[in-house]
Amino acid sequence: MPDSLLALTESNQLNEKSSGWKKAKQFFFEAEDSIQYRKALLSFNSLSLDDLSEADKRKIVRAHSNFLQNSFQYSIAKQFLLKFIEEAREKKEFESKAIFHASLVPHYFYNFKYDSCELHIDSAIALYSKLNITREIGDLTIIKSGVNYAKGDYEKAIAFAYKAIEIFKETGNNEKLAIAYLQLGNIFYFLEDYSEAKQYYNLSLDGFKINKDDEGIYRVISNIGLVNLELKNYRKCISQQLEANQYF
Repeated sequence: MPDSLLALTESNQLNEKSSGWKKAKQFFFEAEDSIQYRKALLSFNSLSLDDLSEADKRKIVRAHSNFLQNSFQYSIAKQFLLKFIEEAREKKEFESKAIFHASLVPHYFYNFKYDSCELHIDSAIALYSKLNITREIGDLTIIKSGVNYAKGDYEKAIAFAYKAIEIFKETGNNEKLAIAYLQLGNIFYFLEDYSEAKQYYNLSLDGFKINKDDEGIYRVISNIGLVNLELKNYRKCISQQLEANQYF
């Protein structure tokens, strides 16, 4: 283990110690050292995070959840997060509980358990509504649109996308607004309504350009190219795919 990580794991400060073991497990995972990874994971899991400030606890829990998601360890993540949801409920830490519910969503989504996704989305939205945290409600609403799209319930997917757009406009969240337009474009493309798809792709493209989001620009231009492919506008399609590659 690098000296910098070792110093953190041996710290008397709980926030540094927990951060150290969090980083250590990722270090050994990326190094493909399964034995040391398991030791680091067990050391992290054995820590009691009760003495952390609520802000530090949220940060550590979310980071661990993201790591488990990126390493496809969904079952471990569910056990980990459900424990903290219960603790937050007992302590009446409603914002933490909302965050942990939201963190659970991708772990169910990538296991194709869409009903469980919606259960935790709705639980988080209900908590954020009580706390009057509108921005997070918008983020969860566009995720709910994506879940219904995956389920094949396109009417609901479209309705939730429109609802999210209204929230993003209200909160001035232009980055997520561009993503919501992109999602609507994708839904209409799948439904073979190419006129509507192109309309929302263009709105999305405008948003990504304002935000200087090259990845978003690439994705939208490529998708507009696919629309033109379906419309047999082959020269436009080729031109747009070449333009998209420049951003890629």
